[in-house]
Amino acid sequence: MQTRNRKPILAVVSPFIDKQHGTERCVAEQIGFLADEFEIHVYASRIEDLPAECVIWHRVPIPPGPEVIRYPGWLLANATVRSWDRLRGLRPDVLYSPGANCLRPDVVSVHALFPKIRQSADLVARNDIRGSLSLARRVHRWLYYRLAERMERAVYRRKGLRLIAVSKRTESELRKLFGDDLKTAVSYHGVDAKLFSPGTRQELRDAARHELGLQSDSIAVLLIGNDWAAKGLATLVEAVRSIGNDRICILAVGDELVRRFNLGHPGTSSVDVRALPKRSDVEFYYSAADIYASPSLEDSFALPVLEAMACGLPVITSSAAGVSEVIHRGEDGIVLDDPRDISELARHLQHLAADSAARRRFGENAARTASQFTWEQNARELRSVLIQVLDH
Repeated sequence: MQTRNRKPILAVVSPFIDKQHGTERCVAEQIGFLADEFEIHVYASRIEDLPAECVIWHRVPIPPGPEVIRYPGWLLANATVRSWDRLRGLRPDVLYSPGANCLRPDVVSVHALFPKIRQSADLVARNDIRGSLSLARRVHRWLYYRLAERMERAVYRRKGLRLIAVSKRTESELRKLFGDDLKTAVSYHGVDAKLFSPGTRQELRDAARHELGLQSDSIAVLLIGNDWAAKGLATLVEAVRSIGNDRICILAVGDELVRRFNLGHPGTSSVDVRALPKRSDVEFYYSAADIYASPSLEDSFALPVLEAMACGLPVITSSAAGVSEVIHRGEDGIVLDDPRDISELARHLQHLAADSAARRRFGENAARTASQFTWEQNARELRSVLIQVLDH
């Protein structure tokens, strides 16, 4: 990197930043580690969970309305604000975006791909558990996803762009969609060991289970995420139903689940499924759980699986989730080759529910594996790419 009398200026473009969502949490953690070396300007509608001294915030308003209006409105708004700042003399050395949030970024971290998201939306349309998706909503989703796909094509094919994928699976999809000549790297998510650890889980466990009304002999299977179709909630429910063990209950955490499906309403299912809202102290849910199960049909990474591992929970996921790349099958987690195989999922759940020693063994191994993945390492990997841009 060239010798400078000032910190290099890093501009980050993201609709919002907080530590309650996977992509945004990653960006927040990266900023925290990079703030000493870079002057960081954030273009976002809101920022939370970041010390004020870490960044200079440029507020970008997002217009109200459906996503098909909000997304292009956001693109236009952040381009306008950045152009105005440039006229006033602010010229970033590197422009960084988590996803396709602007037309000419230098570095993009890819946490999801809209062609894959659209496939998940198609699953929702085919497997809607309550017929709750209206025709208007389906049309809106189709239009929004098509618009986002066009934006991805415009951005990700640009010559010289550095792309950072959250898994090898996502890197492979990028190359398949946009060409083998892309400049890509892979950087897995990290985990905050202060929040997610076996010790924290043990400390909070009794109080969390009491608050959720779980009996001492209940086996709580946790799944976190709003996109119930992609996360495999329907398969999980059917697997638990096939076991026929009323000690097993499902904790399905996600605001969309509460708002749209209300799966926990008495009498709606022979399976005890509790639809629970997201909360800032998400470690509360990991502490209450006995097993984490996410038979994902599509997931670029799936951060909650890694967080669950860090807490010492036995985890079940699928090969369709990027996080499966860090799991040693049969040692620190269970990976389903077919996320829709109800019988295989039921067999693993039944074994873990009945064998506390197996749960403990998987959980201990999982915690050791997860400890290798830190946000500091993730930020170092981003820094390496940023330095390449500065030195170019």
